[in-house]
Amino acid sequence: MRTFRPPLDCEDIEAHGVGSPQWLLSQEKLSGTNNPALLAPGHGTQRSAEIAAAALAHLDHGQYLRVETDQIEFAGLAAQIAGQYFETVSVQIVGGELFGVHAAALWQMRHAGSMRPRLCLNSCIGGGFMPKSASEAAHRARASGSVLQSASMPAKQHHTPEGFRNNYTGSVTKSFGDFLRWQVNRIRQRLPPAPTLPTPRAAADLDFVKRNAGGGRQMIPAVTWIGHATALVQASGLNVLTDPIFSSRASPVQFLGPVRAQPPGISIQDLPRIDLVVISHNHYDHLDRGSVRALADQPGGEPLFLAPLGIKAWLEGLGIRRAIELDWWEHHIHEGAGGPVEFHFAPAQHWSGRSLRDRNKTLWGAWAVFGADFHWFFTGDTGYSQDFSDARQRYAARQSLERGGGFDIALIAVGACLPRWFMKMQHVDLEEAVQVHLDLGAKRSLGVHWGTFALADDPLDQPLHELAAARNLKGVPEESFFLLPVGGTRQFARRTSA
Repeated sequence: MRTFRPPLDCEDIEAHGVGSPQWLLSQEKLSGTNNPALLAPGHGTQRSAEIAAAALAHLDHGQYLRVETDQIEFAGLAAQIAGQYFETVSVQIVGGELFGVHAAALWQMRHAGSMRPRLCLNSCIGGGFMPKSASEAAHRARASGSVLQSASMPAKQHHTPEGFRNNYTGSVTKSFGDFLRWQVNRIRQRLPPAPTLPTPRAAADLDFVKRNAGGGRQMIPAVTWIGHATALVQASGLNVLTDPIFSSRASPVQFLGPVRAQPPGISIQDLPRIDLVVISHNHYDHLDRGSVRALADQPGGEPLFLAPLGIKAWLEGLGIRRAIELDWWEHHIHEGAGGPVEFHFAPAQHWSGRSLRDRNKTLWGAWAVFGADFHWFFTGDTGYSQDFSDARQRYAARQSLERGGGFDIALIAVGACLPRWFMKMQHVDLEEAVQVHLDLGAKRSLGVHWGTFALADDPLDQPLHELAAARNLKGVPEESFFLLPVGGTRQFARRTSA
């Protein structure tokens, strides 16, 4: 008997509670709905995730489809459900229009011994249906518009019952006792020391930035450093903002907490209309409530917010309607004035939390962005790990399709790295930042996350003093890893298709 491996796509999956998995199929047929469902029982709780699939017809219990084993990747809350339980997780795809006849397939995620959990298609045989040919069935499936493309899924070992973890280490945060030890030492030694050099500033070239913002396919790839980890990336017809913070303090309140050393390079009122905001994690110096609200109220309508798993609900609580959250290795394709641009969410080594009670409840990570004319990477906050070599390997095939090889620019965090005994696992130092540049295979890198907020024991001007030595140690030329003044813009050449 022949088998068929259908194209699959599960980006549009929503999770919700159900009464019992064994009742679901009957309920689906009786209710007249045609959405298949992910059944993810765990610890006595029955859950499911529905996949929007309007073209699927009702289940015919007498007809099934044999399917070869394959892997598939789920997004959003469905991925959390699928990843956190080691019990068998089943997805029952039901319907007729998908293959022109009634059919069903059973997907399962299993945990066997020491193997990492994976989600795969499992062979499912029923009464006498089989498509005439695999190619014909695939054509019908694609024509229905109800299935996505096949996806390779790395094991979801970063999902835990409590939230999320890093790929190559456990918790990167220290105990409360270690935190107190650090704080007492800071007070005794009066750390951080005052900078000996001011953070460089430049008058923002607002004329260029605003003209470029409406350039469409003629947009010149450019990066403007606004301060800390906030940068304006203009490329592929899109204006993209990274980790927005324009407030005076990186804090839940504006009367206490780390204070801004100098104003943003471009005020939020002077920004061009922002198309997308990419968020690396939910720390206060990367995701600022006041800044997000102001961006949502920008003239012309709110931007699209791309965020890690768990942050969409927080954004929605602020009244933000346009938000998409992604898991590691998932991506969103955005149609801009310059054509489609892929925004991929990649692993980084860090942690999340906005209070003492939500540690690692939301995900963190980096962003890899691919437009026809420009490829760029944003690390967010990160300690040094193999994650960046993994990203280079994963995206190598994607980048080989166009001339120029690796990322045209990588925005790499270089500050808040001392003391090393406390910060090493969560923030790279200058030498490690240059190694991240090499691991990514970036053509150029820009150091960010420095000179703005005194978050650790290193002075605000440390990168000004130490980056040159770190470059020399790794054999990286000055033009390949550089710093910008606050408000400064660097323009880049467009890449061309092969």
